[in-house]
Amino acid sequence: MRPIYRSPAYHFLSCLQRNHEIHAEKNIILDCGAGGVVPPLGLFYEHGFKTFGIDICDDQIALARKFGKEQNMQLNLQKGDMRAIPFPDISFDFVFEMYSMVQKKIFK
Repeated sequence: MRPIYRSPAYHFLSCLQRNHEIHAEKNIILDCGAGGVVPPLGLFYEHGFKTFGIDICDDQIALARKFGKEQNMQLNLQKGDMRAIPFPDISFDFVFEMYSMVQKKIFK
């Protein structure tokens, strides 16, 4: 069964396609906050991107790695913080982030 990704990932990909920003061999994308059960990187991988992802949560990375393995996708995930991206400048053609900058507040 083919995965269904959250709509912001489809929208981002659609914008890139509509604006002709996707080019052969120049589609390297970083997803900040890339973990989870159905990581957006899977969608980009399906469309020919070379994917990299960072997440600060080990559990979320484990879920995304499990997804990648089950779907036979090389997503290139590692622990990292988007406030200090662990890659050299100009490493990526695109950077994607979805809901990772939302902070949950717990009131007592």
